Amino acid sequence: MKLYNMNNTKQKFFEYETVYLIKPDINEIQFLNLVQFLQQLLINNKAKNVISKSKGKINLSYHIKNYTEATFIETSYISNGRVIEVFEKYLKENENILRYISLKR
Repeated sequence: MKLYNMNNTKQKFFEYETVYLIKPDINEIQFLNLVQFLQQLLINNKAKNVISKSKGKINLSYHIKNYTEATFIETSYISNGRVIEVFEKYLKENENILRYISLKR
């Protein structure tokens, strides 16, 4: 576990990783806009070292909202716990996100 103390504040920053599945039927422009928006959401909430990687389309083991495949995105960043709440709230409300999970590294 790595701790980061940024700007001499007493808040603890940890490394997090969020993986999420995007519907496969959105077009490329919508896909890129969504991933870019999510990265900017993290940056605007003071997350650092935001890196998103697309792992491509994957076949799902079971149907999720009638989909058998999805695009797998992995995003890593450094932040405090409050950023996760904002990020996951948006992921939950977005209709193009099938599933997500955030982990502290």
